[in-house]
Amino acid sequence: MHHAPPASLCRLAMPLAAMVITVASGCDRPAESSAPSPQVDRRPANIDPSTLPIPTEPALAAGYDVWINNCVICHTEGTDGAPRITDTKAWQPRHDKGRAEMYASAITGFDDMPPRGDSPDLTDDQLKSAVDYMLFATFGVLE
Repeated sequence: MHHAPPASLCRLAMPLAAMVITVASGCDRPAESSAPSPQVDRRPANIDPSTLPIPTEPALAAGYDVWINNCVICHTEGTDGAPRITDTKAWQPRHDKGRAEMYASAITGFDDMPPRGDSPDLTDDQLKSAVDYMLFATFGVLE
């Protein structure tokens, strides 16, 4: 003789069955990774120096020469947080402080930039001309 299960067992079995179905339905999905998602570099891409303006005005042309021979790698690749030339968003806070402050940073160093951009033979005037060129290339004018 077969007896029906007690009502209390039926009340317990229904939620348990629902839970098993819910858990089992996720078995065919790949496990979500708990690893942090990779950081996306939202800075502008590396700059091709051949696309930059070469000024005809003598002081800016001299700045271009200093820049292309000493500053080009860090300021086209964004090495160690250096602002990429033409990246107005990165340059604007520096520009807002004024050229005298930017000149001082180029001469004495700033954050990860070593003094004189690790080119100790450059004169103060050469460094200033390189700063002027970067501002010209970034903002289109030198104010």
